[in-house]
Amino acid sequence: MSGFGKTNAFKLFYVDVLRQKITPEIRARREVVCPPEIFGRPIKFSILYSPSGAANVAIAQSSEYRAVKERYASSATPVRDFKIDYYRRKFCLDAK
Repeated sequence: MSGFGKTNAFKLFYVDVLRQKITPEIRARREVVCPPEIFGRPIKFSILYSPSGAANVAIAQSSEYRAVKERYASSATPVRDFKIDYYRRKFCLDAK
């Protein structure tokens, strides 16, 4: 599950460009509100699960997926369906 690897987009931008530190809280919550001093207003960053098929094993073991996996029990592709719902929530494509 990409999220904090050395070539991850969040890490490259947040650490290498903005010179901010990734804290244990950011790792746990997978999001952070950037201080207003940087952009003139607070900006929320979300660390997304990787869409790659290789990430499915780690996603299936994540606490976020395990908390709702019963919802996908009848699906032939439960992790894929979870990822679709996850991205819809993150990109505000529906009101779930």
